[in-house]
Amino acid sequence: MKDSQIYKSKIVPESRANWEKSFKVMHERGDDELLIRDLFEDEDFEKWTFDTQSNESNKPWAP
Repeated sequence: MKDSQIYKSKIVPESRANWEKSFKVMHERGDDELLIRDLFEDEDFEKWTFDTQSNESNKPWAP
């Protein structure tokens, strides 16, 4: 923002150039494993229910 005006910067397509090739090389080397697992051992979503009575908009789910 400058002088109460909003300016959009140019998109630079080169910033992601060669990503596909780099990710392919990572996969071939086995370097594309997750650092953090998708689920933790203590997560059991089958026991969770949706709380329709809650007024807390940031906490709609309860175990």
